[in-house]
Amino acid sequence: MLSKDEIIVGMCYTMRHDFGLEKEVGDILGSGMTAIDRRALRRDMITLFDHHVDELYNKAVLYEKLRKLNAQQFAELYQQSITTG
Repeated sequence: MLSKDEIIVGMCYTMRHDFGLEKEVGDILGSGMTAIDRRALRRDMITLFDHHVDELYNKAVLYEKLRKLNAQQFAELYQQSITTG
């Protein structure tokens, strides 16, 4: 399973295919992004992730953990979740 950071980097590359290419400030020709541009894009992708994906991602992480538990551990964890709401 991909980490949150790996997903966000993938989102950055989807939005800007030149995300990983270095570009100097003031360079108007060629591909790439300045460090400032990369930080801004990463910030925007983190915001999108947090607003639209994070809840489902956390559920998927929990599911993966539960899937690896044996039946007794699962029953204990399930019982705890019922009693704690």
